[in-house]
Amino acid sequence: MLQLGLALMLGGGRGGLGDALVQLLAVALMLAQIASRRSATPIPPLLLIVMTLVLALPLLQLLPMPASSWLSGGLRHQLALDMHAVATAVDNHVSLDPLATERALWSLLPALAMCAAVSQLRQAQRRLLLIVLLALAMLSILLGMAQLADGQQSLLRFHSPTSTLDAVGFFANRNHLAALLVACLPFAIGAAVWAQQRRTQESASELLGIVSVIGVALMLVLGIALSRSRAGVMLGMLAMLLCLPLLWQLRKRRRVGGVALLLLLVAAAFTAQFGLSGMLQRLQSDVLRDGRWEYARVINAAARESAPLGSGIGTFNQVYPQFEAETGAGPDYAVVNHAHNDVLELWLEAGWPFAAVCVALVLLLAWMGVRLWRANTSSLTESLLTARLAWLSALLLVLHSVVDYPLRTTAMMTVFAMLLALSIPPAVRADSR
Repeated sequence: MLQLGLALMLGGGRGGLGDALVQLLAVALMLAQIASRRSATPIPPLLLIVMTLVLALPLLQLLPMPASSWLSGGLRHQLALDMHAVATAVDNHVSLDPLATERALWSLLPALAMCAAVSQLRQAQRRLLLIVLLALAMLSILLGMAQLADGQQSLLRFHSPTSTLDAVGFFANRNHLAALLVACLPFAIGAAVWAQQRRTQESASELLGIVSVIGVALMLVLGIALSRSRAGVMLGMLAMLLCLPLLWQLRKRRRVGGVALLLLLVAAAFTAQFGLSGMLQRLQSDVLRDGRWEYARVINAAARESAPLGSGIGTFNQVYPQFEAETGAGPDYAVVNHAHNDVLELWLEAGWPFAAVCVALVLLLAWMGVRLWRANTSSLTESLLTARLAWLSALLLVLHSVVDYPLRTTAMMTVFAMLLALSIPPAVRADSR
């Protein structure tokens, strides 16, 4: 819980002291897992495969390579000529900047520690972890409201540069706040209908619990609207739609359907009241004039020059400006620190090895989903429902990464790793073992 809390509160920007503290805590968490002998539950093999594939790319790029092979690529050859002109020796690693790739490797530690730790939790502990996640999401929304009320120069904006006109919460980017809220939305909806289904009597405490969870779901929708993230709004709508067939498997469907319909209606009313004007301004902008299309053109040119091994993970800020100037895109666009498309950015940085890893991870994610939905259960249990909602949230983050870079932040990378671990329920993990 401490790892998750610090990651969300300190890891929403572009590196710095906050990320360093979260990484140090991740090392301590890993050492504690190794030293502890109370838990004999191993990490599920599926998660071990995912973790190995993720680590393979930066480790591969830190390997040395022959000078003749290093000079074969157009980008490497030009870099060698430039370094020779200033009498500097060439560092023959797969990555053009091994130090940047090593920093990227270190940035994976919080996610790896979280994935390993969550995979060994019991269902009650997982439930408590999700409550902490929802509480932090609520706190981020309240912080975003305070940022809007305090103006563009608010001291409550903890990162620079940042989105000064929108709610960003603990993040530097409004899209990343929206990504967190979208990932939490399925859990809030699932908790609301699960509590309604489990209600046995008209007690005040049960009714208060249901109302509270519905309020959390509505706050998440409101936060997505306040962020003015186009991708967040669309993925939030998709999240609510994808939850419907999952919730249909619950018993007492009429009661569950009433809660779901109430959520949709009140969410629409909240969005129209508090966030419609801001969203319309964003949605009315010409999508074809979005800078992402120009970024993709420049990245495609740079990727051809750095193929087949890529320029090195973490080298985007060094490689992109060079090709941006060559293609004439620079004067019309602001400084580009990411591709706003993680697939394209990793294609530039990691080349063909990334393509192989990407296909493998997509197939693994699809297989996890098929395995969850084909689970042989006569009734939907809490652990299986949690796993399905976690898989759905992870899928939404993957889709968001196609149009932005939420998983480049320590905060959302940690949340994504937690979702992957939650996607394997304790019962299924024991059966597979």
